[in-house]
Amino acid sequence: MKKIEKQPISTVFDKAIDFSGVVVMVFLWVFAIFSYATLRQIIPIHYNVSGGITKWGDKITLLFFPITATVIFIGLTLLNRHPQYFNTINRNSHNAPLQLKYSMRMLRVLKLTIALAFCLIIAYSHVVVEGVPSPLGPWLLPVTVAVILLPVGYFIIKLLKLH
Repeated sequence: MKKIEKQPISTVFDKAIDFSGVVVMVFLWVFAIFSYATLRQIIPIHYNVSGGITKWGDKITLLFFPITATVIFIGLTLLNRHPQYFNTINRNSHNAPLQLKYSMRMLRVLKLTIALAFCLIIAYSHVVVEGVPSPLGPWLLPVTVAVILLPVGYFIIKLLKLH
């Protein structure tokens, strides 16, 4: 059985995705802290499928989003640094290095899209509290899910085509 190298070489594109993810995470924290400092004490903390507010709560819950995103981001970063733990389709095939490359890239893109999704949720809450009509409205849930799942679906299809 071929041993998968511990840390494959990253391309410029991979490094750009990683850097973009870090930038979005910093923005997420800055925006969450800004929103916490400027919004009133009670804010919407839960929305129904159509984008309507179903629960109000303390603005401290805004910090839940960057904390959760940071834990996920760090977890996926650590997983990406140890590809030997990946469950690839077929490690013995001739295209195992390509499978590994796509799997690692998928995790990088997933980190970025999760951070973007959390930014979108905080921005939506901020806009709603400020009384500005949101262009998303009932599209908040589908757009948030699509931001995360469409890139993942793309990479899964690429990986399955390699098999």
